[in-house]
Amino acid sequence: MYVARHACESVIVMKVFIERENASRVMKFCGSGAELLLFLKQNPESVILVKNGEVVAEDELFSDGDNVKILSVVSGG
Repeated sequence: MYVARHACESVIVMKVFIERENASRVMKFCGSGAELLLFLKQNPESVILVKNGEVVAEDELFSDGDNVKILSVVSGG
């Protein structure tokens, strides 16, 4: 389990889907979106965080049972 500098009141279990890897995992994690991206080795400049169906900022904290998606940003010219 990854535990950030924030104090967690309880164990946080959440489902994370990483679009780039087309993979889902259930994981224990306590921290912010930025810390989650760092832990999963995802470039924050190339992804969008979605928590329970809503786009969130990297400073968002997670709660038990959250459904998180890490979606790739696509740009074109």
